[in-house]
Amino acid sequence: MHNCRICGSREKLQFLNIRERQLNQGDVFQYMYCPGCKTLQLDTPVKDMSRYYEGYYSFDMKNKRMKLPKFIVKPVLGLVMKDIWKNVYPNRLVNRLAHTSLSVFNTGAHFTDRVLDVGGGNGILASFLKKNGFNDVTCIDLYADTPAYDNLDFRKCTVMDIDDHEKYDLILMNWAFEHMDHPHEILEKVKFILSQKGLCLIKIPVLGNKAWNMYRENWTGIDAPRHYFLYSPFTLEWLCGEHGLQVEKVLFHSDYDFLFLSKMYQCSSLSLYEIHQEFQKLPGKIKNQYRKLSASLDYKKQGDTAWFYIRHRQGR
Repeated sequence: MHNCRICGSREKLQFLNIRERQLNQGDVFQYMYCPGCKTLQLDTPVKDMSRYYEGYYSFDMKNKRMKLPKFIVKPVLGLVMKDIWKNVYPNRLVNRLAHTSLSVFNTGAHFTDRVLDVGGGNGILASFLKKNGFNDVTCIDLYADTPAYDNLDFRKCTVMDIDDHEKYDLILMNWAFEHMDHPHEILEKVKFILSQKGLCLIKIPVLGNKAWNMYRENWTGIDAPRHYFLYSPFTLEWLCGEHGLQVEKVLFHSDYDFLFLSKMYQCSSLSLYEIHQEFQKLPGKIKNQYRKLSASLDYKKQGDTAWFYIRHRQGR
């Protein structure tokens, strides 16, 4: 008998068949939805997950902004990191100058902080941070072979391989936590390696949003089978609490093409990359409509993606 791997419930579990759409070779995976904790989880065992990361986009990225001089980017990073912003949108003009800077948005981080980028692909973010002021940056990824740049500590491993005695002031999981099996163990590890006053920033696609409610098994955020778990904001906050952590705040900041991608998943058999190409062909006016809709949903906390700012529970 099945039971939820997050809360243990066996009540009213629902099963969905989800097509893999990046390689788009016809593979179908069963996912299980638990209405109790509102979590969607991969239910089909995958013998060799690495083959679903062949040609994965985060392994072959180059950051054009690496060419910008440090004397321009470092002040922007310093401004973006300040813990003063109420939401993401006032910062988008700044973001045009240094897009990758949003990865440390509102963290209150300092350039002297020790940073760990978990599931960082080919290290494009970590390299950007190291080049522009951070002294101690480590990037880890299980499936990437080599970093895009050679200015940082890059390790081919998982967060579970990090020694408990290593402490980090800022742990980044940008669209990485959903790729990890055994979330209880992952958060327990975070508790050990996060410094006493440190921050862990987790960015993930979240359930309970308009796109999930409209498209269900065709929602782009599922990304079968690479995403083991899809959480609601409530679920992730509860999970953190189970491991001596607390969510300090949640910001919504969604990719505005997600609704279009999900719509095309539902009405076509195109791959994700083919749909991206179709999206690029849309008139600017239509793209702007999607952008405004995405911003509106984020404002209502109904967006596709949420950012969770996590610290040690007070009184620890």
